[in-house]
Amino acid sequence: MVARVFRADLKKELTPWTDALRMLEARLRNLQRPGRTFRIGRHHYDIGDDLFSRMLDRRMIYSCAYWKDASTLDEAQEAKLDLV
Repeated sequence: MVARVFRADLKKELTPWTDALRMLEARLRNLQRPGRTFRIGRHHYDIGDDLFSRMLDRRMIYSCAYWKDASTLDEAQEAKLDLV
């Protein structure tokens, strides 16, 4: 990737004027506004516990598990908690 960046010779492509225009466009078209971020988070995560209770362990831990000596998700999550 680094070699491709150097071969692209971005100095010719980026001038202070075009940089300013790109930064302005990024500000005007930024889809990561706090209000929108909150709406997207609510849409994805405020869906009740039915789904999460089916895919998570009994404690509803939403992170990776440690499966080395575990045969169930509950055991793997317990092992992860012990490890941490």
